[in-house]
Amino acid sequence: MGDDFGPREARPAHDLTLPTFRCSRFPITALEFATYLAATGRSMPSHWPHPLRWLEHAHDPVARLGWRDALRYCEWLGQQVGCQVSLPTEPQWEKAALWDAERGIKRIYPWGYDFDPACCNVVESLIDGVTPVDAYRTMGDSAYGVSDLFGNVAEWTLSRFTPYPYEDKRHDTNLMGYRVVRGGSYQSEGKWTTALHRGYFSPDETRYPIGFRIVVI
Repeated sequence: MGDDFGPREARPAHDLTLPTFRCSRFPITALEFATYLAATGRSMPSHWPHPLRWLEHAHDPVARLGWRDALRYCEWLGQQVGCQVSLPTEPQWEKAALWDAERGIKRIYPWGYDFDPACCNVVESLIDGVTPVDAYRTMGDSAYGVSDLFGNVAEWTLSRFTPYPYEDKRHDTNLMGYRVVRGGSYQSEGKWTTALHRGYFSPDETRYPIGFRIVVI
């Protein structure tokens, strides 16, 4: 976890062993989140497109979504499928994004060690908006085959933002404090932002392009 030579908030490097988990290949899409809203009768966020335009954004990641809204989606989905569904913890996100189990090494981008704007949606991509979650499938995937981990929308994690080394008490959803987002967004400069960077926001943040993916334990 972390890196001794990475960004200040990612130091120091330290070892963690994680129980087995499954991670969604893609971030949750706008259509998937709209399905949850329709099923539960919850109101659509006021800053979202008109409902009639949802199909136009069906494969875009849900964005500008608060942390608690992401938690509520996970709880609802878990009830539908009969599994424990949650946001990934920081270590789970970092393992899915950067660990190469076959070679026993960690990358700094999901696809490797060198920045490549052809593998992600960041400032250098000159798109200035979200792209479908599968737009960079394969070429931008991690060693585990997980897509869209870097750029496009940043992703909420379950974890509170506190200095490393990491400990499990950060997962308590009842504790106050900033929550960690990982992966940057289309507003991030990929050349200067690696997948090791740790962003943090208030759980109520809805202005920055933040979405989420899920894990099943």
